[in-house]
Amino acid sequence: MLLLHFIQQHGVDLVILDGLDLTLGVVDHRFREDFSYFFSDEPIFERGCRLRCYITKRDRAQTHDAYGSGKYVEAETAFQHALQLAGDDKDQLARSLRSLSDLYRAQGRYAAAEPLLVRLVEVRTELLGPEHVDLAADLNDLASIYRTTGKSTEAIPLVDRAIQIHKKALGSEHLEISKDIALLAQLYVDKQEFPAAIQMYITSIAIGEKTLGPLHLDLLNSLDHLGGLYRDGSKYEEAEPIFRRALTIRERALGPKDAELISTLDNLSYVYFGEKKLKEAEPIYDRLLDVWELAAGTEHPMVALTLDKMAEFYLFQDRLSDAECAEERAMKIRERAYNESMRRMARILAKQGRTQEAAELLKKSGAPMKAAPKAAPGDTR
Repeated sequence: MLLLHFIQQHGVDLVILDGLDLTLGVVDHRFREDFSYFFSDEPIFERGCRLRCYITKRDRAQTHDAYGSGKYVEAETAFQHALQLAGDDKDQLARSLRSLSDLYRAQGRYAAAEPLLVRLVEVRTELLGPEHVDLAADLNDLASIYRTTGKSTEAIPLVDRAIQIHKKALGSEHLEISKDIALLAQLYVDKQEFPAAIQMYITSIAIGEKTLGPLHLDLLNSLDHLGGLYRDGSKYEEAEPIFRRALTIRERALGPKDAELISTLDNLSYVYFGEKKLKEAEPIYDRLLDVWELAAGTEHPMVALTLDKMAEFYLFQDRLSDAECAEERAMKIRERAYNESMRRMARILAKQGRTQEAAELLKKSGAPMKAAPKAAPGDTR
């Protein structure tokens, strides 16, 4: 961005980048006044190198300001210019590839980020060597991109390579290896190789426990995935202690009624029901309903869905009165939501002049029918 500005605004007639070589042509007096430090009797090569270094630092600072402010278009232009400016400077090339790929990933433009990360791994391998510990993060990032774009098979050897690098540099029980193995497990889940994925999650958790202890928040991701695999495979006895442990971790960190507990409570109630541990399941269902109501309000559709689950739970036990009450409340929540949707549609139709259709919807919704709805001037509701 800054270099382009110089070229367009400060009279630089010729800029040729070739590796570290920056050849400056005719420069007007404004450029010389602003950057007189760079204009001396030294050879053009050395002078150009120092000017480029200055430009790069200034440009990088402005670019990251734009990125941090959410100005993605400006940041993308600047990162692309920095990439062009890098030339054969491997360090600068790696930094520019990393910055632009991170920007694309933040925007969800994974297909655009992928070739940049491929090139980044190549450049960093040349710079650091194939077994340098810092290369492992780049390999895992590329693997994550491959996974997002549906290339889990291609991602697996990258994570395997990262694991070997980390083992050699950090030892076989380092926390980074726990993270690597968890990522590898996700790739095997994508391939539907569930037994292998289960063993990997078990290994990841075991390594993490040695460093973090058994109730650390950083274990939750692997615990949730492992419990989910057991649950989906109807291995309820194996899933139960996993979800109970996950619930304990979240309760200790967040309290007993935080919305972050919802998924764990839902899973645990499902597992208890699957095990026919009805006494253990009922208070979990009650808590799940309570937390949903606190988080989303008593009329939220997810409250209705939870009531459906509770009605099924009661019906299994022939507790017909409890089942009826739960399902009746779920139906009323949905009825009110549906009626509100019809009234909203009636307003939309009225704004289009379709008053007869609007009136019919209002009648179905149970709204008072004093007059056909009309769109008020300037009404944007």
